[in-house]
Amino acid sequence: MTPQDDLLLSLRKLGLGERIQVIPDSSTFFAAIESRFPITGSKVDWQLLESEYRQLRTDNEGEEFAEFLVELGSRFKLAGKATYAGDGLTDVAIIFDFADAGRLAEAVAGIPQHHYIANQEMQWCASLTMEREMWFAFAPCSSK
Repeated sequence: MTPQDDLLLSLRKLGLGERIQVIPDSSTFFAAIESRFPITGSKVDWQLLESEYRQLRTDNEGEEFAEFLVELGSRFKLAGKATYAGDGLTDVAIIFDFADAGRLAEAVAGIPQHHYIANQEMQWCASLTMEREMWFAFAPCSSK
């Protein structure tokens, strides 16, 4: 099984299989991020944004990323449809309801790649990086 197959199976086991929409190619998602956020190399340049940052404290990346997203959701009233994609071992984009962000984070965190989540309007973006950093920022010129 590929990491992508493992991810989709994990999402089904978590009860999210019927609650998500899988887009076979994540390139449109990443093009949208690149159009709204500053990019250096192939990653969002979080240093150029007014951003939230946390370094992972434990080896439980999924739990910490889930807590980070739930906290951000509460603080900034994040809701509605969002999209997840990874930039390495998976090619799909996954559309999900932000209410399920915690469970999705736990499923994706073990895959060794950069992970991105953004709302459908690309007003904000969150990330878990290979360097064990968690980031969040609103797009420049977006309404918070």
